[in-house]
Amino acid sequence: MRALFDNERKDLLVGGFVLSSLVAIGVLLAALGLWKGNRGKRFVVRYGFAGGVDLGAPVRVAGIKVGKVESIEFLPRPSAPEHSGEAPPAVQLRVSVTPEATALVRQDSRFYVNIAGIIGERYVEIVPGSAEVAELADGSVVRGVDPPRIDQLLSQGYGVFGKILAFLERNERTFDGLLGDAEKLLSEIAKSLSGAEKKRLF
Repeated sequence: MRALFDNERKDLLVGGFVLSSLVAIGVLLAALGLWKGNRGKRFVVRYGFAGGVDLGAPVRVAGIKVGKVESIEFLPRPSAPEHSGEAPPAVQLRVSVTPEATALVRQDSRFYVNIAGIIGERYVEIVPGSAEVAELADGSVVRGVDPPRIDQLLSQGYGVFGKILAFLERNERTFDGLLGDAEKLLSEIAKSLSGAEKKRLF
């Protein structure tokens, strides 16, 4: 009888230890934000050009870090461009947002790729939407705002600069003549003025 009681006691101790371990693991996961009840929301943001965002890059709402980029996937190119005139989406980011900030992410929120400082890390900036618009549902797929491409801007700048130089070279004689005529005109005006007028003017 005593042996049976000892076995039951051991079983209770083992069961209590297992149960307390599970509770401790649950508390730890909740503290790390991995527990499903504290996962917040996740969104899929598509870009034609993602501007150098890396896996694990921060996600910010109103400038405050509230999540991260959890995955990056490339998309097949569609046969026709979008009607909006933007580049068709080529990559999609799966981003997470903590529960404290999900109320600010609305259906009219904008998803930008931003940079911390001049040469800092890239991150996803979510601009809070309007209060009268419904919250963006968990798992929603949205179109992000493509960041400007520096290489294209530089290329366009060089192109414009080259056209200006070519124009000046083609019309170099004309500009030289205009400058010469302007210099002669000013010289004639200066000669025709009296001494007092000349002092007052110059």
